Amino acid sequence: MKRSFSLVETLIATVLLSGTITILLESKNFNLNLLNSVKNKTEFDSLISVISVSNISEDKNINFKDLIELNDDDIRKKLKSERITFKKEQTDKIDIDLDQLPLNFDIYSESHKSDKYGTKKYFRVTLNE
Repeated sequence: MKRSFSLVETLIATVLLSGTITILLESKNFNLNLLNSVKNKTEFDSLISVISVSNISEDKNINFKDLIELNDDDIRKKLKSERITFKKEQTDKIDIDLDQLPLNFDIYSESHKSDKYGTKKYFRVTLNE
C-alpha cells in the first residue's frame, strides 16, 4: 500500500520552511547592519588617531586633505570629504606632593565631531614636570 503525504503534513512543512527562511534573511540583514556600524566606527577611530598623532592643540575644524599628503588618488578623494571639528579644554588640574617629588597632572577633555560619524569624547591626562 502506497502512503503519500497528507495535506496537513504538507502545510506544516511549508510553514516551517517559510519560517526558517524568514529567520535566516532577518539575521543576514542584522549582521550586515552590524558590520556596517563596526566599519564606520573603525574609520572614525582611525581619523581620530591621525589627529592625536598630529598634536593639534587648539580648537579648529580639521580638513584631512590639508593634514595628510598622499599619492594614492582613491584615498585622497575619500579624505577630501572628511571634516572633523576638534575641541580641547582643560577640565581639571591635580597637584600631588610625594616626599619632595611634586606631581602635576592636567586633565583635558577632547571632543571630536563629524557629520558622518557623530561625536566622540575622550579624556587625556598629561604629567607636567
